[in-house]
Amino acid sequence: MFMLKSEVEKSIEKGELIPLTFDPIFKSIIMDKNIKGFVSYLISEIAGIPYEEVFNNSIIKSSELPVNHALEKFKKTDIIISVENNTTINIEMNYQYYIGLTERNNQYSSSMYGASTNVGGNYKEAKTIQINFNRFSVGEEKKIINCYYLMEKDNHHILTENYLIYNINIVKAKKEWYSKVTLSRLEKMILLIDTIDKEEAKSLVKDDKLLEKVYKKIERLSGDEKMIMEWDYTQDYYAMTEGAYRANRNEGMKEGIEKGKIAGIKQGVKQGIEKATIRMIKNMLGKNVPVKNIAEYTSLSVEEIEKLVGKQQCHEFSENE
Repeated sequence: MFMLKSEVEKSIEKGELIPLTFDPIFKSIIMDKNIKGFVSYLISEIAGIPYEEVFNNSIIKSSELPVNHALEKFKKTDIIISVENNTTINIEMNYQYYIGLTERNNQYSSSMYGASTNVGGNYKEAKTIQINFNRFSVGEEKKIINCYYLMEKDNHHILTENYLIYNINIVKAKKEWYSKVTLSRLEKMILLIDTIDKEEAKSLVKDDKLLEKVYKKIERLSGDEKMIMEWDYTQDYYAMTEGAYRANRNEGMKEGIEKGKIAGIKQGVKQGIEKATIRMIKNMLGKNVPVKNIAEYTSLSVEEIEKLVGKQQCHEFSENE
């Protein structure tokens, strides 16, 4: 363990929960058979599949759990659930927006749809559903639960009902639902997903045995030193990439408009993320994190880290390990 004990104790003393929007927490909940009803109810209410059908006939088809390192968020870390009636459901927790996120999710769900309908060269009736829990708004979404189909542009004729994407706007849910006097079970679940305040969470799960079990597990995981360490570093990364994204996006956009090239925008964002990564690596070095561990957390090689921050700086740190 290379995280300073004082930092761990400080995080624990805050008394905050690590939210379900953090992939390792969410996956731990999903993979726990004792609280299977939680994800079964979410899927049932959002996708309109009977609860008993999901609860009794679904299995985790494939999952990367356990995630070895928190920053592997940028690798494929999906929850894929297969229901007996040829339905495949992919659930994504999208904590932070980045360019290409929507395209990435769409590409993956369409690949799943293609794989499920074409078996041995024979096409069959199968359904693919992607459920995205987003901590941001996508476009001009006016609803909290938004359903997307493949349809004709003018007359809105639906081409197929077997390929669906649901975007759950958590930000909008928190704005609209926290002021409600009475919340439905689904509303409580969606709010619980991004709640870090213990008292708020307790209020949401009160008198619901299933949600109380979910809360207890979140609370236990939130006190785990390794989980806290991963969450803290992930938060640092999100904060730095978001700041760099905003600053360099504006700069890149200005340059792109002046040159008449959209590539200017993308280049600006790319440079911003690289600068944020360098700051994060230096910050971790300053906290006495070994270079080999930084490589694991960032999915970069030691050589790539040396190239980003300078071989001499990494060498000097290694001598002090």
